[in-house]
Amino acid sequence: MPRLVHLCVTAGKRAALLRQAMQQRPHLELREVDWHAWLRGGETIHPLLRPGDVLRVDSPARDPRVDAELLALGAAADLPSGTPRATAAEARALPEEKGCVRYPDQWFAGFEAALGRLRQEARRASGFRWANDPGEIAWMWDKTRTSEALAEAGISVPRLWSAPTSYEDLRNRGERFRCFLKLRTGSSASGTLAYRRLAEREVAYTTVDLP
Repeated sequence: MPRLVHLCVTAGKRAALLRQAMQQRPHLELREVDWHAWLRGGETIHPLLRPGDVLRVDSPARDPRVDAELLALGAAADLPSGTPRATAAEARALPEEKGCVRYPDQWFAGFEAALGRLRQEARRASGFRWANDPGEIAWMWDKTRTSEALAEAGISVPRLWSAPTSYEDLRNRGERFRCFLKLRTGSSASGTLAYRRLAEREVAYTTVDLP
């Protein structure tokens, strides 16, 4: 029987919805691998893969334990000078705060490292196929890289500004304009701010919970 091997947050909503959908496909078997267990070394991918299997990588978002492990994995990354960062021990000791976005560059470095490890493990198996390639996942997670690649391919995309260094820098971009401020790397609308200026009038909407 063909199988779908699913690297996911097993306690998350996305995994639950896929389980529900798979009930309509009795000819397919589902084998779940939890992101946190895999990152901690509790499971490896290649012994699970059989010829004919499909390996699907789901988002690791919305699990603070997974976030902590990815931050720890990215602690050794070569990040630009001045980038906020935490040690691996500090990352694993961070208190859980719903919706809190911490050290996004370090998190992404850890995510890229995890995807690289996943690819290396999977190379030891044969006869399976990827539902979504790890290299392409990392590429699409990077909003700047994605925007530039689409523009080079002749696809219309919003104009990409350089990152503002301060509120004053953003405000001085013009008398009348609107823009979206997003993390360079991140999931969906995480940390997004929609900003509009009309002379002295300004309005901003964000997905971030502000104190």
